[in-house]
Amino acid sequence: MRRRRAGFTLLEMIITLAILAMVMGMLGGILLSVIDTHKRIERKIKPNKIGPSILALMARDIQGLYAYDVELCFVGVDEGEQDELHFVTTRASAPQAETGTRTLVTEVGYALQERGEEAGFFTLFRRESPGMDDDPLTGGTFTPLYPNVTALDVKYLSHDENADWQDAWPADAGPPAAVWIYLTVAPEYERGSGDPNDPEPGPKTYTTVVTIPIQPATPIEFEEEEGEGESGGESGGGESGGGEGGGAPPPPPPGG
Repeated sequence: MRRRRAGFTLLEMIITLAILAMVMGMLGGILLSVIDTHKRIERKIKPNKIGPSILALMARDIQGLYAYDVELCFVGVDEGEQDELHFVTTRASAPQAETGTRTLVTEVGYALQERGEEAGFFTLFRRESPGMDDDPLTGGTFTPLYPNVTALDVKYLSHDENADWQDAWPADAGPPAAVWIYLTVAPEYERGSGDPNDPEPGPKTYTTVVTIPIQPATPIEFEEEEGEGESGGESGGGESGGGEGGGAPPPPPPGG
């Protein structure tokens, strides 16, 4: 008597494949849901990271303001809520492509450019030019920092006693005593992915005050006395900024 060969019938194979497809479909749906949730969370918390990070970058640049023997060292342009500021800083530049070296003095600027596809949203650019030329407030390479900025409002405080915050800073006024920065950023929205039960968060505003404890004057020359070493530290040169010191912090701007 001939024995039947062990194996699966066609019907059994079809049923197995159908069950496997159902399981894979459920696992795929769960995976897509997890990925979508992760993207939504990232979009919501990104402004909480990028806002303070941009302000910290701007603060470090401004704190290194180079003002000695420079006629044009700082300018702030008032454009409503799309302000610009340009200055010379002692922060080292990015490595140059040709030589790989860094310059000790760098021209830096911050400006907004409107996005053509959506009104009210701007891309924040950081301008950098290694070294310093005859016009340190223009030129260089513009690098985008964040595409969903809705406002950049900058105010300036002079060294005069009882001075009020100003909306602009002329190029021939020397360095300000402090800079107050207001930055408003929004999440990066995805068109067509809105969920009425999970609305996207609105723009958030971050602010910081950067003090510049230097006076708009030329460096003082110190003479060494006989029998003593170096007199009182360096005269000029080096970094002229710094976030600490400079007396009491400036008063808040009127009306925010």
